[in-house]
Amino acid sequence: MTFMGFKAGTITLDEPRLIYYSGQVLSGTIQFELGDQLTFTDIKVVYIGQAIVKWPENEVQKYSGTSRVRQIDFSGRDVYFSTEQSLCGGPTTLPAGSHSFKFSYQIPPSAPSSFKGSKGSINYRIVAVMEYQDMKRDELSADFEVVAPLDLNTVQDIKKPIVLEFEDVSSCNCFCQDSVISVKIVLPVSGYCPGQMMQIKIDSKNDSSVEVRKIVFQFVKRERYHSQQPKSTYTPPEEILETLVQGPILANTKRSFTFQMRVPDIIAYNLEACNIIDVAYFLKVKVKMSGCAEDLEDECELCIGLIPLKETVEGTYIHPLSYLLPKAAPPNPNNIPNIPIQLQNVNQTPYPQSGSSSKIQMPFPQGYKPQNVMNSPVPYEIGFKVPDIVVEPPYPVNDGNMPQANNFPTPSAPPM
Repeated sequence: MTFMGFKAGTITLDEPRLIYYSGQVLSGTIQFELGDQLTFTDIKVVYIGQAIVKWPENEVQKYSGTSRVRQIDFSGRDVYFSTEQSLCGGPTTLPAGSHSFKFSYQIPPSAPSSFKGSKGSINYRIVAVMEYQDMKRDELSADFEVVAPLDLNTVQDIKKPIVLEFEDVSSCNCFCQDSVISVKIVLPVSGYCPGQMMQIKIDSKNDSSVEVRKIVFQFVKRERYHSQQPKSTYTPPEEILETLVQGPILANTKRSFTFQMRVPDIIAYNLEACNIIDVAYFLKVKVKMSGCAEDLEDECELCIGLIPLKETVEGTYIHPLSYLLPKAAPPNPNNIPNIPIQLQNVNQTPYPQSGSSSKIQMPFPQGYKPQNVMNSPVPYEIGFKVPDIVVEPPYPVNDGNMPQANNFPTPSAPPM
């Protein structure tokens, strides 16, 4: 049987887990076999890292008293790199037999973590292309994941304690006299790593006849998606990752105690360099009251990283899901090697060209090479950010048939 080009080839990465840290060097081999000699014009590799968001919403429009539902598609794209590397120019003729080509590429230190959510994702891919003189091409592709390592020791103000204070005035007694219920909750720092124990202190003073039945602590994850055309925001329901209950606090008592709550075993997403997807982690506290008193609720945002604060670790920290991380240690941000690789720039067209004969969705048309896209490092800040997104071509523009901006559905959630 005769194999032509890459039709029976494979892309093998040197990292068996197919997971890399931002700033790490990705390397591998393209292998294929030919039954006859073959002449080609180029063998190249394209490295692609991008985020895509997309979701539909329905808008009700009225015309002459008749209501009609129209679906509005919200979408956006954020590119971190899209770079082409030529491995073997031509025309070149290869004899029959087995062939292999090695490649390597340094992932930008600013590349955000891989992510898959309900309305968007951040994906990384390698595409190997063999081009022929008749403009035909064969392609191979391989996906890989990126973990953006966050060193909590580099985050500003993360060592400041978190304080949540609850106070309620109760008059649920025979004499209708006001009495105060106060609960103070303190965390020593605002940054932790998965598997660590958060030391939480509770100071309470209950001068009323109302009992604090329980205090519920919830570790939650929230996502938020930003579209670029049309410009909007979507926030799905939060996900509760861990729950812990403390209490009760009896009437007319004072109580102070400290307990531990474990940070869930997760690979925390670091999407600070992503402009269209936000992921953040929060500690929600609910003070459940008895009688006619209303429940109290507050929350604080936590910074979840990969490298813990030195003050919070005794001995060596080992991530509970280390088997889902790269085998190599995270690169030192102050000593990331600059690998000299001859690279070319490729097109950043947001969506595949219609009618393309490519077997996979390539983010560039053949022969077009504008500038390379690579985000500069962004300092990490705790909190959902609201990026200033500018809508400009090549995203779709109003063609006269689209509703005006003020007729679009209201964003699913206001800026936080």
